[in-house]
Amino acid sequence: MKRIAIGIILSLSTVAARLVVRGTDAPADDAQSSVECRRERIGGARYRVCELTPAGVARLELVARDGRGRPLGTIARADSVLRARGERLLFATNAGLYHTADSTTGMLVADGGLLYARLNRSAGPLNPCSVANFYCPPNGVFFVADDRAGVLSTEDFARRPAFAAAVRLASQSGPMLVRRGELARAFPPAGASRLIRNGVGVRKDGSVVFAISDEGVNFHQFATAFRDGLRCPDALFLDGTISKLYTGSGAVPAQSRPFAAMFVVTQPSTR
Repeated sequence: MKRIAIGIILSLSTVAARLVVRGTDAPADDAQSSVECRRERIGGARYRVCELTPAGVARLELVARDGRGRPLGTIARADSVLRARGERLLFATNAGLYHTADSTTGMLVADGGLLYARLNRSAGPLNPCSVANFYCPPNGVFFVADDRAGVLSTEDFARRPAFAAAVRLASQSGPMLVRRGELARAFPPAGASRLIRNGVGVRKDGSVVFAISDEGVNFHQFATAFRDGLRCPDALFLDGTISKLYTGSGAVPAQSRPFAAMFVVTQPSTR
């Protein structure tokens, strides 16, 4: 199955110390506008981690197409479009599994609440975990509704609570890494597939945590990092080898494939 990821936009770290990125017109203690990012070693592997506070979740967007309905495709093009509308891109990373840049494998709600693809409840091919990560059970949905973020399994999302009835953004992927405080499935600790991987988790307080490995990790390592190191009771795998992360400074990373969409946190441009 061909895969193309979604990108996500926030702010990131460059050293072991934390870096807080705020809008240029925000006061220093404005928690609503802050995104904290850092480098962190968890279980022997190196990660880059970015967090939004519960209040900061309101700043998160998911964009897929430009004003003419064309797929954005790359972080560089998203950056250009955002600058044209007077905004500065703070961070970007891909966030889901897709067939092509304009055809998603699972649910996609982006660009201010537009439903591009409905929830995919298919079981997928035989032995999905060996051939198609998206269908490896349980797959799930990362979403924001009423400025509250969540990660639910696909089946739980289908009968989701009232607060999640009208989602503002949503990305379906799989497998879930952590579910209700436990590893979502029996990932083999000695799994041989070690790749760059990225994912998203939600803490009990509503904080959103994005992480990407800086080296190859297997699913057991990655899921354990979200559960134990990042303290996320629910977390979702987003993608692997093609994953990229952009910090808002320096050169935009080159991509081997276009992304289907990008989550974004921006600030007003000073130029």
